[in-house]
Amino acid sequence: MRYIRYEQYDLFLTNELLESIPDKAKRAVPRALKRAALSGRKVARQGILDTYTIKRKDIDAFTKTYAYSSQAGFSMRSTQFSKERFKVRPTDRSTTGRNHKLVKIEIRKGMGMTPYYWVFKHQGHIFERRGDERLPLDFHRGPSLKGMVSGAEVADDVMEEMQETFNKRIGHEIDWALDGRK
Repeated sequence: MRYIRYEQYDLFLTNELLESIPDKAKRAVPRALKRAALSGRKVARQGILDTYTIKRKDIDAFTKTYAYSSQAGFSMRSTQFSKERFKVRPTDRSTTGRNHKLVKIEIRKGMGMTPYYWVFKHQGHIFERRGDERLPLDFHRGPSLKGMVSGAEVADDVMEEMQETFNKRIGHEIDWALDGRK
């Protein structure tokens, strides 16, 4: 989980500045924090998309942005993605029966398609046999979102972007509040 925090002293100074306008600081700071969290999430998502072959909608489905009065950030659920969310060949829904084909999966961009010999697709899901027997089957999984963020090495860029966006947006939000807008 990545977050940015607005310290109590800074909140006090903002309240002093906006003292004549009731509750404006209470609205200005969380808005700037929320915008900073959104920009940090965007940088993290782009870092993952540049490194892995996963789709944007799959990242967004497991990412949550939050903002409170003095803290904002985003969190990513750490469930492992099934490998069908990555680049898989063949694109057929099933590779069993007469349609039997070798399944190749590319997780990281530029690493090439890796062939999996005991893996097959059935109704869009990827399974692996543990041996020569028909059963048991294992559900094939790839890395989690947190693993992808650390693998893409974007954590420092995320925090830097969040802080930069907050510093830019807080001035805008204070000006907005002083102009008398809601």
